[in-house]
Amino acid sequence: AGQDFIDVLKLDIEGAEREVFLKNYESWLGKVRILIIELHDRKIPGCSEAVYGALKAYDFVETVSGENLVFIRR
Repeated sequence: AGQDFIDVLKLDIEGAEREVFLKNYESWLGKVRILIIELHDRKIPGCSEAVYGALKAYDFVETVSGENLVFIRR
């Protein structure tokens, strides 16, 4: 059986953010309560654009902690 929610999802995937957030994220992103991610646009251009594009449909508040962006669902 699938899970109803993901409390904390930490992603440090060295540039693969673009691939993960461009498509098929709808099945899991709505279940995430806290997303912690480090973006790697310097390695793969378009990572930030893909992540922010996917997140705009969800009610997250953004903060920064060191190299990580922290998105907390309202």
